[in-house]
Amino acid sequence: MTSFGWRFKCGGGPEALILLYHRVAELPSDPCLLCVTPERFAEQMEILMRHTHPLRLQELIRAVQENRSLPSRSVVVTFDDGYADNLSHAKPLLERFGIRATVFVTAGYLEGSREFWWDELERLVSQKSSYWSFYHRLRRREEGERQAVLNGLRDRAEVESLARPTHRILSPEELLSLAEGEWIEIGAHSMTHPVLSNLPVSAQWEEIRQSKNRLEEILGSSIKSFAYPYGSRQDYSDDTVQLVREAGFESACSNFSGLTRSGKDLFQLPRMIVRDWNGEDFNRLLEKWFGG
Repeated sequence: MTSFGWRFKCGGGPEALILLYHRVAELPSDPCLLCVTPERFAEQMEILMRHTHPLRLQELIRAVQENRSLPSRSVVVTFDDGYADNLSHAKPLLERFGIRATVFVTAGYLEGSREFWWDELERLVSQKSSYWSFYHRLRRREEGERQAVLNGLRDRAEVESLARPTHRILSPEELLSLAEGEWIEIGAHSMTHPVLSNLPVSAQWEEIRQSKNRLEEILGSSIKSFAYPYGSRQDYSDDTVQLVREAGFESACSNFSGLTRSGKDLFQLPRMIVRDWNGEDFNRLLEKWFGG
């Protein structure tokens, strides 16, 4: 692989890049571009191992809190949602390359056999234009309303609601396996993955606090970090940020671009979303994100 002459420095306070992944899988259809194939994920992790300084999320949080210096090109790997392939495909590759990660889990989906709503929609609506029309309507709906629409589509298509093996969410037992060892920290990602800013404060509180409680009940350990569903600045509010603080989290990740530096709001940490890029393209983008 090509070396870009990455430089490491100390001093000047912490600066790090938080990467956002969702899935490590290879599928025939991926309209939301959530998947990175195992082969390309391995390429990307090798680049991180060779040319950056991978950190745990909690290491970065402590450094920001204490205004301690970090090596330049510090990187944190995160995953959103809680797909089963985070255990079957991502964790073995993270272990292989010695990289730790945080997985933000949608706690309300752990008990059932259903797919995330955007995946089930892809199964039920074949035309691309129709998919995105439904997607934008359902994205801002509450869980009950979304499921009502999906139930109608499912009845028309005469399709069962059981999750496809390729689109499964972690079970509680798999969540325990994912968290076992030193490689994966578990964070919360709400109960049902709503647009929190669309909900009344009381409903936001239930989504946030219950997700923390449920994950702690399964794991028997404290959940310290949260990630806002969808995560753009329009998808959560100042009230949401305050509720996350009050729920007892120490940090929260968003989904807008930027580096984490001294003085950053620990409850609105920027992240760069990663797509299914080959190693060369991924390396080029890392160079760009770090400012060359």
